[in-house]
Amino acid sequence: MKSINKYTFYSCASLSDVTIPNSVETIEARAFEGCKSITSITIPNSVNTIEANAFEGCESITSIKIPKGVKKIGEGAFYNCGKLANVTIPNGVEVIEYYAFKGCKSIASITIPKSVRKSVGAFVGCENLAEVTISEGVTEIDESTFSHCVNLTTVKLPNSLTKIGREAFMGCEKLINITIPEGVTEIGAYAFSLCNNLAKVSIPNSVTLIGEGAFMKCVSLTDFVIPNSVKKIDQYAFSLCDGLKSIVIPSSVDTIVSAAFAGCGNLEMIDVAKENPNYCSIDGVLFDKSKNTLVQFPKGRKGVYSIPEGVTVINDLAFSQCGNLTKVVIPNGVVRIGELAFSKCRGLADIEFPESLTEIGEMAFDSCDGLTSVTIPNSVKAIGENAFYNCSRLTSVTFPGELGDLYDIFYECNNLKSVNGSEIIYVKF
Repeated sequence: MKSINKYTFYSCASLSDVTIPNSVETIEARAFEGCKSITSITIPNSVNTIEANAFEGCESITSIKIPKGVKKIGEGAFYNCGKLANVTIPNGVEVIEYYAFKGCKSIASITIPKSVRKSVGAFVGCENLAEVTISEGVTEIDESTFSHCVNLTTVKLPNSLTKIGREAFMGCEKLINITIPEGVTEIGAYAFSLCNNLAKVSIPNSVTLIGEGAFMKCVSLTDFVIPNSVKKIDQYAFSLCDGLKSIVIPSSVDTIVSAAFAGCGNLEMIDVAKENPNYCSIDGVLFDKSKNTLVQFPKGRKGVYSIPEGVTVINDLAFSQCGNLTKVVIPNGVVRIGELAFSKCRGLADIEFPESLTEIGEMAFDSCDGLTSVTIPNSVKAIGENAFYNCSRLTSVTFPGELGDLYDIFYECNNLKSVNGSEIIYVKF
């Protein structure tokens, strides 16, 4: 017998102790799925493949020793084996497929051997997994490998590592500190997002990319040093990191994507190394090197802010969620206000648009509850959809009518009563 066929023992309620014969090479998909009474299983060294969902829902298994001949553990192979506490993965296993151990809530520790080259989503949601050791020789932690392991506190990373993949440790709520070894070049998108207690991260001088949302909503992160090797800080990389009060952009950074630091509630200062060729800081506000584009305003700042003369573009999300701003003075020369540029600036009570302005982006003033009146100059040639969405206290608007559908631009402005001096009696907002 070369294999145990698909569905052979599917939901066999009476199986308790299983010994697979030495002739078996493959345990096919769903072979033992739903066998809830199996308490122990012996897999011989002849087995080289455990296919998808082979033991899914075998909720009484407490331990499993994967034999050294196995090269692949299939998708969902041990999915929802809730009592599985002891798992030995031998050196030789190369692939651990998606959800292989998802929902194995009793596993407390795991060692990934050096042979593993793929482990996408392997341990998603192993809620009691507290300690992870990645063996020397592993070069990449794949997408979602340990995401939402909410009790993970200890992670030992090897010096061989070069990449931490997308969502690798996303939602690991009890992870307090992480030391990323020298040699890692990329921290993938959302790799550590939603790690609420992550307070300290050591990043080596080999990292060139901090991916989209990599540390998003790491609210306990108070001190973060971006090494002078990073080339790109992607969108939302540090957004909603309320513990950050200041950040320094080193000279190596040549790309900062919109909203990299958006929504950081206590961020008051973004500083930039003088040698940086693409960016600069003016009074703690991030601009491009030419000082023509306002890239990011720190959310923690309060009161009135005057944008410097010479600025022509207010970047997408530049002031997003700056709830303590009461007034922004926009100088003549600004031609574009980007998408979501002032979104949820709820304290913004006064805005005057210059005659140079030609474009207001989509949802630029979304939920600016403090605005009561708006005058849009005739110079404006384009207004994005929902530009003033849900400005709940807005009562009057002066608006060049040829710019578009009034309803689309001022959608959910339920108290808007007057447009261009005329009372609205036929349009519902």
